[in-house]
Amino acid sequence: MRLRRVLPVLVAAAIASAANALSGVLIVQEMVPNDELGDPNIAVTNMLAGQFEKEGILAPVAWSNADPIFRAAINEGIVKKPSEVPSIAAASDVAKKLKLEYVIFIRTYQRGGNVLGRIQLFKNGKLVWKDPEKATEVLKSDQDIKPTVTKDKKGNVTKVFKPETTKLEDRMIAINGPDGLMLDDCAASLIRTWTEFLKTGPLKGQTFSPRINTPNASPGLQPDVPSEATTIKAPQVDNKQLLQDLDVLIKSGQGIQAVLILRDAVDVAPQDLERRMALVRTLLLVGEPELAAKEARRAAELLPDKVELRAMAARAWMQAGREDEAMADLNEAVARDPNSRETRMLLAEVNLAKGRPQQALEHLDALIKDKPTADAWFRHALCNALLGQKDAVLADLAKATELGLATAPQDAAARYTDVVEVLDRKVTVLGNDLRTLHQRARVRRTDPEVKQIADDLKAVVNACLAMVSNVQAPRIHQSSHERRILALNLLIQSLTDLSGFIATNDEDALAEAQINLGEALKHYANAQSAFKEEIGGTAKSVGTE
Repeated sequence: MRLRRVLPVLVAAAIASAANALSGVLIVQEMVPNDELGDPNIAVTNMLAGQFEKEGILAPVAWSNADPIFRAAINEGIVKKPSEVPSIAAASDVAKKLKLEYVIFIRTYQRGGNVLGRIQLFKNGKLVWKDPEKATEVLKSDQDIKPTVTKDKKGNVTKVFKPETTKLEDRMIAINGPDGLMLDDCAASLIRTWTEFLKTGPLKGQTFSPRINTPNASPGLQPDVPSEATTIKAPQVDNKQLLQDLDVLIKSGQGIQAVLILRDAVDVAPQDLERRMALVRTLLLVGEPELAAKEARRAAELLPDKVELRAMAARAWMQAGREDEAMADLNEAVARDPNSRETRMLLAEVNLAKGRPQQALEHLDALIKDKPTADAWFRHALCNALLGQKDAVLADLAKATELGLATAPQDAAARYTDVVEVLDRKVTVLGNDLRTLHQRARVRRTDPEVKQIADDLKAVVNACLAMVSNVQAPRIHQSSHERRILALNLLIQSLTDLSGFIATNDEDALAEAQINLGEALKHYANAQSAFKEEIGGTAKSVGTE
């Protein structure tokens, strides 16, 4: 009986000691069913708890007999006959009894050549945050997508792709070594990513208490033996070999491994600009724009005179769809140096992202007048694509090539992604404009303005097709690249058919125009879905042909 009376005190004391003024969290690992190869689950409860203790963000208690606090709670009867994986309600009830503010449900498992994972944060039984935030529609693996070939009355051939898709509710990662998939490294990367998300998301504003390792005990006084004075040299930061090694990793499809190495390299030399910029670029390459933006902003706060870091942060925020955060970093860059090349380029990119190519050209023209560069001419071409200037697109790309576009895998992949994102937004607008034009052409076919709009839209699509066709697609994006080109060609065919209807009042031509428009927009949507899935697999295969 005495032991039973003492145990609650021990449990409370243990929790208070572990918490050290931090909020407590109960960590529960979910389990996915066995597959044909056996148990695919990867144990990460202790890994997550250890990371929380190291970062000092939450005081963890694991739903496991191996955890002393949880085991004491079982012995005391606070937790009665715990199941291997409790319900959310049951876990929340135990957390309440143990005075823990949060509950985390986490799962990580192997599926094929990838490790997948999901984390959910609950408070008072309600979901307050999760990663991934929403399911991603991806193409089903191992399917042979064969087109259905049809012919219209004029003998024109149309290929229709109808791939099957599924919903993916987990974050996917793959780090490969000499012996194949490195499960522990994959799990560690997920844990670090989720910890960063928690610190800057639902736990933002909370005071953290990182663990400070206690130094070794003093060995006692040693005799004072004179020795020759030695000069301690500051370690030299040599990035040449580091960046070469990273390039090899990225080309071999190990982008996540490159991120892990760069994080360690930045920890060793936190004020090294080259390493920090390489980390941001690599995070973008593996499809983590929000993490890239946070890394760039953190670096900019440490190195405030480096305006290019603010520019990188703003670009990454835009890629993550966080326009408010992008504008915050843009304003910082403009305030520090409004006429710097980095700021000018950033203003051009922001205007491009907002669909304002004419305003973007003003900044690019100023840059080119001061000092023409391949990157400036490349973005100049992208502006002209949105303006429907096909000849100018080809001329600008030729100048960019002549000046020497960067050929490193990170640069080529980032350049291609920029083009795709700008064109995707433009095609969305074009789709709406074309639907409106079809309705207007049916009612006011002979109106000269209708013909002019059709000609203008066709010029834009032709220019966009010229742009994307002349940009080398990374190997991993080859499938979506081909679908995107097919969709743009169908848009051109739809506009050609519509022009035929406007000229001749041929109802068959109008019907063909409407069919091709529908097929074009469907294929473009499929290309976008495929592109997102390919980004999810960037850790497996990165680089260009």
